[in-house]
Amino acid sequence: MREGDEHISATNQQGGSAPGTGPGVRVGPWALALSVVIALVVGAALGSALTGHDAPAPDAEVLAATTSSLPTTQSTEAHSHGELDRVDEERPSIVEFGGDERAALAAQLQTVREVALRYPTYAEALAAGYVPTTPYAPGTGAHVGKAADAQQNGTPLDLQRPQSYLYDGTEPDSRLVGVMYVQLGGEQAPDGFAGPLDRWSRTRGQCLKKDSMDPAYPAAPSVTEEMCDAADGTFLDLIAWTQHAWVVPGWEAPGGVFAPLNDDIICADGTTDSDPVEGCEAPTPTGGAR
Repeated sequence: MREGDEHISATNQQGGSAPGTGPGVRVGPWALALSVVIALVVGAALGSALTGHDAPAPDAEVLAATTSSLPTTQSTEAHSHGELDRVDEERPSIVEFGGDERAALAAQLQTVREVALRYPTYAEALAAGYVPTTPYAPGTGAHVGKAADAQQNGTPLDLQRPQSYLYDGTEPDSRLVGVMYVQLGGEQAPDGFAGPLDRWSRTRGQCLKKDSMDPAYPAAPSVTEEMCDAADGTFLDLIAWTQHAWVVPGWEAPGGVFAPLNDDIICADGTTDSDPVEGCEAPTPTGGAR
């Protein structure tokens, strides 16, 4: 497990300022991926506060989840059998991460693939009780989730309970592209998967609109108490950790199985320009707009 990016900055990590939240704002995948701080976490935290237990509230309404904005790193060197430039210098080599631990990760990923393939289409996930949580967005797809499947940080990761299934659109026949796990609470990243390769992303801070469970800043990667006071909202100091797993055949992320974003998931116009609230139009299975 490696700790990913903490979503406490309103600055694009590739440079520039985060966009506003008004309608019609066009942004790249990093902003929409960060944008949706979850009512799932809000509901879980409120449930914990009311019951005294550190467990997700099973009936909390899931609205969305966040992922990391870290771009994948790709080598620009031509293929050669000479000196090899490593794509990710922080990634442990087969020498450093091998043997039984690597075999354990392989077995876990096989299990995750089997769990993911339970619902190969968007319609099948909805029929199984999953709720739409995000529009279609470049880098992450469309999420459907269950609040009850958010897990508590500090407990072993239950591979049978991804919190969200991810699809290449929101049509009934939209195809599965990956899954996402969520663990709540804790200053340290979850232990997660075997070995050091998973990279959990942290989101902290949420503000609810007055007398509502809706977020006051749906497109902000994080919210401070001062921001919430300015919106006359209710501030909750919450932490949620998320981890995507790109285990679906044909949708392997260029950045790896645990990449925060999948560069192959783009908008129908071939770009990654996306509205912070409505997302963008998904390509058809054969390319182009529906």
